[in-house]
Amino acid sequence: MKEIIRENTDYLIEVSCTCPVCGSVTKVPVYFQDYRKWGRQSPVENTFPYLHPEQKEVLDSGICPPCQRSLFGEDEEVDDYQVAMEDSLAFMGQWW
Repeated sequence: MKEIIRENTDYLIEVSCTCPVCGSVTKVPVYFQDYRKWGRQSPVENTFPYLHPEQKEVLDSGICPPCQRSLFGEDEEVDDYQVAMEDSLAFMGQWW
């Protein structure tokens, strides 16, 4: 007997990334269907257009936002990673 866990692929999952610089874990919310596309070699910037650039970098390199800022400098457009994550979730129309 097969059990269908969930047919709808329009739901959020968290992708956890461990920073290679400091070892902290950052979780990025993405749609499951987009995560599956990304697994088939679709570039992050095309697969997750709703994510903030810092979130995309976390998925690309694993480097957490605080380490990104210390390595690459502050982005004047970004006040705080948490604000960016809340904006992404609001854009997607769902709250975690």
